[in-house]
Amino acid sequence: MNAPLAKFNGQKKITVSTDGTYTYKGVIKNSSGSNTCSINVNLDKTVPKSNGNTGGSTSWSKIVSKTVGVNCSDDTSCCTQTNFTIEVTNECKTKSITITIKDNADNTDNTTDCTSTYNIYLDRTTPVFKKEHKYVTKYNTSGPNEWGKLLERQFIWIIYCKHW
Repeated sequence: MNAPLAKFNGQKKITVSTDGTYTYKGVIKNSSGSNTCSINVNLDKTVPKSNGNTGGSTSWSKIVSKTVGVNCSDDTSCCTQTNFTIEVTNECKTKSITITIKDNADNTDNTTDCTSTYNIYLDRTTPVFKKEHKYVTKYNTSGPNEWGKLLERQFIWIIYCKHW
């Protein structure tokens, strides 16, 4: 936006209150002649926004770490980067993570804390298992309290696996 050309000698105070880029022009005059000057004023009071999460997974992995992030957008001064990330190294299925995004206005008022629950599925621990066995025997009987013919005998292994 261009402000009107100001004709004055000395200083002038300019106040802007709406987000945007403003160009102010002036003319400086003295007995030797005149000269024009201009100054750009940028104002961004709007905090950046999150455009969604990146890096989640619903498949288990045994890698050392996973990187998750937040996409950033800011219509006025733009974000300092488009994807803010954090590295997750501890084993977990899901995790609530806060990532702070920031725009180019570079002041503490123009940050946004984006807290999201990410699907991480990070597991480097070998499963622990316990095995047991038992016999199952079946008899053919003709009535209660009677001994019958052996029909089947099974040996069964039971394995318990501790994992997520």
